[in-house]
Amino acid sequence: MTSLPLFSDQWWPEIFGRGDHWNTPREVEAPVVEFFGEVDTDPCHNEGSILRASLTYDGSCEAQDGLIQPWRGSCYVNPPFSRGQPLKWLTKAATERRERGCEVLVLLNVATSTEYFAEFAPVHVGDLAENVGRERQRFKHAASRVAFWRSRIAFLEAGQPIAGNRFEQMLFYFGTRERRFREVFRE
Repeated sequence: MTSLPLFSDQWWPEIFGRGDHWNTPREVEAPVVEFFGEVDTDPCHNEGSILRASLTYDGSCEAQDGLIQPWRGSCYVNPPFSRGQPLKWLTKAATERRERGCEVLVLLNVATSTEYFAEFAPVHVGDLAENVGRERQRFKHAASRVAFWRSRIAFLEAGQPIAGNRFEQMLFYFGTRERRFREVFRE
């Protein structure tokens, strides 16, 4: 599949990459905890993370690389948003769901013209992905549901809200509790 970038390469790091270390705020943490009860795995953890999980990976070395190491149980992923990262993390989420039965939530920027959206958008939003010129050959990898946040999220950096988030966010869900997902996240 060939895709054209939404933005030129020179602008990508400025627009998407500045959020690589932004942390999930309480407005997102609360419904995630409501949905899961407890989070078992946070594969994108860092020292500023407020969401608690029993298993965390911080990416500091191979043994701490959430893209390499196995996940377990309920998993919440707020991955780096820089170029190429969302596709890697969604691929890992789909793999962990399929191979280990993990239940996974992945928070990402709304970018419906991207390869990652075309590749992983649930079937129920397939028409939207097709309308932006993507082929739909990946249904075995698709998320179960997606919910779009109603407003832009004020991510945290050093515990403080960050002004200037330029994108809305969406939450991909890989799992079987679709009804509960709809109730909590009101897609």
